[in-house]
Amino acid sequence: MNVILLDPEDAITPDEFIIRDTRRLRHLRDVHRAQPQDRFSVGLLGGQLGKATLQSLDTDHARLRIDTLDTPPPPALPVHLVLALPRPRMLARSLEHVTALGVKDITLLHTRRVEKAIGNRQSWIAIRSINTCY
Repeated sequence: MNVILLDPEDAITPDEFIIRDTRRLRHLRDVHRAQPQDRFSVGLLGGQLGKATLQSLDTDHARLRIDTLDTPPPPALPVHLVLALPRPRMLARSLEHVTALGVKDITLLHTRRVEKAIGNRQSWIAIRSINTCY
C-alpha cells in the first residue's frame, strides 16, 4: 500500500497539511508524479487512513487538503522474523523492507557464520536503539 504519511505536526488546520520534508516531497514528485488536484491515499501517523487532494506542490513544500480520514489501519501481521545478524548496510535495508511490510517482531541472532566484528558491542547498541524507534 503506497500511503503518504502525515505527521500531526504538519497540520496547519484540522483538514490541511503542509509537507516540508524533502524525502516525502521527492516521493510525491518522482514516484507519484504529483500534480495539483491529484488525490492520494494518506495516513495520519498513529491514526486513521483516508484520501487527500494535493492543493499545491512547490520545491520546498506541498499542501494537502484532507477529504476523508476515517479508515482504521490494517492490523499488524502476526509474524516474528528471525534473522542471522547481517552486515550493517544490509541490516538497515532489511529493517526498512520488513517494517514496510508490517513486521513488528524481529529477532537478530549472532550465529557461528556471522563475522565477529559485526557482532561487537557497538553493533548491538545500534540495534537496540533501532529497536526503540519502532
